[in-house]
Amino acid sequence: MAKFNTKNTELEFKRFADKVIHRAKFYLKRRKKNTKEANLSKSLDYDLKVYPSGGLELGFKAADYFPYVEEGRKPGKMPPVSAIAKWIRIKPIKLRDMGYTKKDGTKVKGTGRFKAKTDANINSAAYAIAKYIGAYGVKPTWFFRDAFKMHYKRINKDILAAYAKDVEKFMRITLKDNIK
Repeated sequence: MAKFNTKNTELEFKRFADKVIHRAKFYLKRRKKNTKEANLSKSLDYDLKVYPSGGLELGFKAADYFPYVEEGRKPGKMPPVSAIAKWIRIKPIKLRDMGYTKKDGTKVKGTGRFKAKTDANINSAAYAIAKYIGAYGVKPTWFFRDAFKMHYKRINKDILAAYAKDVEKFMRITLKDNIK
């Protein structure tokens, strides 16, 4: 018996995934103007599994902080300072001496100068960012959801046509084998 070949359908799924990722990167760049989300953008990828039965499974992959950029974060609990410190080390962020408030309420004015990226300075900045996120949250960007929805609306015709080609080819081969 002939094996069911899904090359056309597989190709359409790959095209769909490429289009979604391309559009998601575009939306991410556009919606996150004040930061460079290059690492998240580079981490966007897909995984297409083809099973012997002819079934296909498409999954998308991204960096571990993807949900927080995509869905945002509500105010409440502070995020882990260590995760933000790791993020600061990766990002091309320049730290500044902005001053601080003492426990007794008096404010110490900062110089505004750039500071070296030492562990102490990074941890201090990470704590301040975590405290801000805990207090105010982070707005969602929905860059991936919108890209997926946009291309999902158009997928049916393309996938059906490709699947029809694969079935037609399979039927031709199967009927030839049975007629002989």
